[in-house]
Amino acid sequence: ELFTQYLTSMGSEPLKKMMKICNSLLKDDNSYAFREPVDWKSLGLYDYPQVIKSPMDLGTIQQRLERGAYRNSAECAADFRLVWDNCKLYNKDNKVFYDLAVKMSKKFEEKYAKVAELGNAGEKGIGSAQEHNGPPIPGLADKTRFGHSLYSIGREELGKVVTQLDRRCPKAIERVEGNEISVNLDLIDPSTFWELIALIKSIKRSSNKQETEEMDETDEWAGAGNFGKKGKRKSDAGKIGGKKAKTS
Repeated sequence: ELFTQYLTSMGSEPLKKMMKICNSLLKDDNSYAFREPVDWKSLGLYDYPQVIKSPMDLGTIQQRLERGAYRNSAECAADFRLVWDNCKLYNKDNKVFYDLAVKMSKKFEEKYAKVAELGNAGEKGIGSAQEHNGPPIPGLADKTRFGHSLYSIGREELGKVVTQLDRRCPKAIERVEGNEISVNLDLIDPSTFWELIALIKSIKRSSNKQETEEMDETDEWAGAGNFGKKGKRKSDAGKIGGKKAKTS
């Protein structure tokens, strides 16, 4: 297959394993709700675009793998986690789908753990080649870019990043006052750091795609003249008070 030839030429064993994981999950009986993008229009879920800012599904992940869109397994893993997190966020009051997302998430993490053991050494986008087997240690420039990136995503997207950080490396988070938190970047282990970078990139990529689709849809409404006055909804992202990033 063309995809297999591409991966072989790139020497990305982890990405080949990610494709196997994706295919396995797509065949899972419990994945029926995650195989394609949520068709919120036909389902009448008109608040879906407002709640879920970065849609993701297994079919989209498979397509991205096939065309070589992921530079490393961490970027791919971030998209998988986005699928489950989106479902849990939108279905807080729907136990059936919420529990389904939890179940699929556990299956993915069990499979991905074996890929993570290979390490990210040699994968594109993770940094320069290292002599050690694990992922490269982030430099000051990497940490600075990470700190700035926290201010470039919306409130809900930031929550996903913080949730992932709290899950993987809780020692890096310090509760200050009320809802304010302080993130000590020096306490984040390299593996978690690069996974968070990949998650933020995935969020931005999905968000940009959705904004384009919403603008196209707004143009269609304006041309049709049957829906009254329509305007593109402004994002409520904004800056989040209390977000701090320590690099020393």
